[in-house]
Amino acid sequence: MTADPAPTRPLASTPLPAFFRDVRVLNTIGQIVFAVILVALVAAVWTSILASLRAKNLTPNIDFLGNRAGFDISERPAWYSSNNSYGDAFRVGVENSLRIIALGLVLTTIFGILGGIFLLSSNWLVRTITRAVVEVLRNTPLLVQLIAWYFVVMLSLPLFQEALSVPQESILPLSVRWGLYLIAIGAVWLLTRGTLSDVPRRALLRNGLIAAIVVIEIVFRWLPGQFASARLDNPLFLSYLVISIGLIAAVWFLIHSVFRWRLFGLAIGQLLGGLLFYFGIIPNSAVARIEVYPAVLLSKRGLVFPDILPTEQFGGWAVLMLIGLVLAAILWVYLGHITETTARPTQRALFAPLLIAGFAIIGFIIFSPFLYFPPAQKISPAGIVSGLAHGTQITPEYMALLLGLVIYTAAFIAEIVRAGILAVPPGQVEAARALGLSTNQTLGSVIMPQALRVIIPPLGNQYLNLAKNSSLAIAVAYADLVLVTQTVMNQSGQSVTGITMIMLTYLVISLVISALVNGVNRRFKIVTR
Repeated sequence: MTADPAPTRPLASTPLPAFFRDVRVLNTIGQIVFAVILVALVAAVWTSILASLRAKNLTPNIDFLGNRAGFDISERPAWYSSNNSYGDAFRVGVENSLRIIALGLVLTTIFGILGGIFLLSSNWLVRTITRAVVEVLRNTPLLVQLIAWYFVVMLSLPLFQEALSVPQESILPLSVRWGLYLIAIGAVWLLTRGTLSDVPRRALLRNGLIAAIVVIEIVFRWLPGQFASARLDNPLFLSYLVISIGLIAAVWFLIHSVFRWRLFGLAIGQLLGGLLFYFGIIPNSAVARIEVYPAVLLSKRGLVFPDILPTEQFGGWAVLMLIGLVLAAILWVYLGHITETTARPTQRALFAPLLIAGFAIIGFIIFSPFLYFPPAQKISPAGIVSGLAHGTQITPEYMALLLGLVIYTAAFIAEIVRAGILAVPPGQVEAARALGLSTNQTLGSVIMPQALRVIIPPLGNQYLNLAKNSSLAIAVAYADLVLVTQTVMNQSGQSVTGITMIMLTYLVISLVISALVNGVNRRFKIVTR
């Protein structure tokens, strides 16, 4: 009987260290290898580019920015001329781009929010027209829209000699009593604001004011200059007084319906109106003649606004405005504290702006802080229009680019706003209506605060698109960053440096916009544990 052979033992294999069997380590090594290969490829391509440019004596550098530019810029500040350097020209291009982007972001937000609200309007006509406009704008290339704005709209405007002026230059006679009417209407509106229509005070004041104004205007038309002296023994005056008092008494004692206070206000108002006319309290012939100048001139040369320059007394007005702002802020906080502690609604959104406006008006009366120069035309003795006497001019290129970017981007923002509003649960709206909130209160206090959490992230993407799409300004010959840098590159031959400067500038602008939008998004996001 033979013994079983001894089992053969497999050769011992050398195991890998545990360090190299860790998946995280392998992933890290793979990423490092990929990064090294990528850097090597980029370095090889960059070395080849440098060698080619060095052979043409075009080695990338920034020393050329100090050289004389030698070209003018259509959209330039007063300090720039062709004798400035390439660096100054690049700065002008950046400023022109920021002018478009900054104003464009504000306007496109306003129009986009309005468009989103109109898309959900209960009015069929408003909703349908807005939907059609949004769909057309979203599905038409931006470049096509910019070309249409410039070549179809701007170049179709009249010549400068026939510029459209708003308003037309004239002398406007304005009766003083109409100013008194406006003051009285404003005072009555403030006193009765927020009260129900069946409250006696509202019915009495509003109907009385209407009756007084109507009576005064009727007697001014029918009896101009009828009463040279207001004598108390005038038979016509005594008859009117007796009839009016009888009418007031009849309304007070005989009318007991819901219209009693309205009719009582009309009766008292017509009596007061007649008395104001008879005793000459309301002036008849006093007329303030206001010289009206054009505020806007629109032509193929662009849009011209008036120049408003500060005077030496501007500092005093600024101090009053600062006091008004501080007091308005204190009033805003105080009234808000009252609402939070007592749940009693306050009119801080009305009183705070009125306080600021009051200090501004008082400052204008006391200090006259500004000089107003209307956009007038210089007319030579031969009657030939030679140019603008005053005014700030906005070129048609700027207007076409701004309108194109704002309206195009607003169409996308409108859809974002519409989706954000629809994302609010319907129960929130029903609860607001059950509490008696008005449509504006529901929209501003219930719907929009919740919708903003959905709206803000995609809204930031549209802001970035507007900033980057501003580079299409070259299509309408607007001297933005791209157009100015392209001219610099053509003259200096520094294409690589120029493209790099453009890319870095737009990168910085995009990062700033992203940081601001992310900050706002953190402010409105839902805080959870």
